[in-house]
Amino acid sequence: MKARTKAQRRGRPRKSGQREANGQPQRASVAETRQGNIEARMRLHGLTLVQAGDRLAGYEVGRLYLRGQIDLVDVELCDDYVQTVARFMSLTNPQHPFPKAMDYVATIKGLGGEPTQGQIDRTRKRYEDWLQPLKECDSRSQMTFHGVVFYDHPAMINLAQVKECIGALRAKFR
Repeated sequence: MKARTKAQRRGRPRKSGQREANGQPQRASVAETRQGNIEARMRLHGLTLVQAGDRLAGYEVGRLYLRGQIDLVDVELCDDYVQTVARFMSLTNPQHPFPKAMDYVATIKGLGGEPTQGQIDRTRKRYEDWLQPLKECDSRSQMTFHGVVFYDHPAMINLAQVKECIGALRAKFR
């Protein structure tokens, strides 16, 4: 009996709480996690319960739409812009020279192989078409717009600057 209690004391103390069938600590369910996210969105961004549960509440451009500050067309325009820039960056940026620092999940291209020069040229042209109307905007407006669209920075938002850039894109593409 004494040996068993000694063996029980060895190692790290066991965490208290309920356990799954395999002996691992029980984790929060998907519903509990979702409810926690909704409550955080309501608290941090001032959204209603219905707005916080919407998929658009997950990023700042969507929250601007849910608050009625921009249109759904503007949301789609911003999403198209982000996709265009992401596609351009994935095709043209070289990989990190140190293999341990590479993101292998993002570098796997599947069976498509390396992009052709034609694909790169088309992507570059599309990227430049999207950037051209933004060059007419103030540089501070561009920085604010990129902070909202790419980095989800609600703290640095100046709605007039964001709307200026969206208006420039809208005039070109809609």
